[in-house]
Amino acid sequence: MCSRVSWCFGRSYFVDNFRAMSSNLDELQRNFVNIRYLRMIKNLEESTKRSGFFYYTFSMVVTVGSVLVPSFISIQDRTFKYNADESELTEHSNNIYWSVWGISLSVTLSNAFIKLLRLDQTYISRNLRLNQLRSEGMMFITETDDYAGLSAEQRFNRFTVAVEKLKTLQMQQEFTQNTEFERRSEDNTITML
Repeated sequence: MCSRVSWCFGRSYFVDNFRAMSSNLDELQRNFVNIRYLRMIKNLEESTKRSGFFYYTFSMVVTVGSVLVPSFISIQDRTFKYNADESELTEHSNNIYWSVWGISLSVTLSNAFIKLLRLDQTYISRNLRLNQLRSEGMMFITETDDYAGLSAEQRFNRFTVAVEKLKTLQMQQEFTQNTEFERRSEDNTITML
């Protein structure tokens, strides 16, 4: 998940390293990289970590709660004290009942939040787009793959088009629930100039 505290403090090692590697670009290109591309990367990193945090937290509540409920139900008629009288048995049973009710409610709410907010899909799609954006930037800087053998201006034009297409796909995927659109966008490959 989040091994560094970069979500809290906004530090991104990719952004720092990419900024250093892109120092040989001209002013217009450097401005695009700093203002548009690196800001997009930083925001997507933070939102990915945030959605991952909530997804894993709610999933952990569901998993732990699903294990605790049956185990509490199995000890509902047994107290921890060997020679418990009737009032202690009733109090124990009542405490277990309300504990199970509270755990079941939190499991249900956590599961509802995961499904309602589509946290699992959001986390996965943000991670994929973030990695695609990083990969596109590295291919641009290292002049490999689609950027090999092009002039500096052609590389930059291809890079801006690719970044904007990836950003558009991410926004459309997050803000629409149309499954046909999602299928079309997955089949759509990024075609370059």
